[in-house]
Amino acid sequence: LTFEGVAVDWTVNITQGTPGAFGGYVSSVPGGGGARVRFVDPDLNAAAAGFKDKDIITSVDSQPVTSAASLSAVLAGKRAGIAVPVGITRNGTQMTLQYTVDE
Repeated sequence: LTFEGVAVDWTVNITQGTPGAFGGYVSSVPGGGGARVRFVDPDLNAAAAGFKDKDIITSVDSQPVTSAASLSAVLAGKRAGIAVPVGITRNGTQMTLQYTVDE
């Protein structure tokens, strides 16, 4: 690739499959505290993994989650159908759920 007359190396990584998503609705926790679960679709993998309303998602596959947008970004880098550990806080207790990423 040439940019403004300078040759620039460019690497593109293409991953087969559908980008991942969360099987419910989340909102950002103020101050970068994660993504708060607001609703879990009972028919999707998020419910099967054990997510509950008011859980706060703090990491996915060891990548920090600081907001709803960062959760979407992390999951978009995963492929639907893969299992990942998800760090959450529930009622003040930290735990990890195994989550098979939804489409």
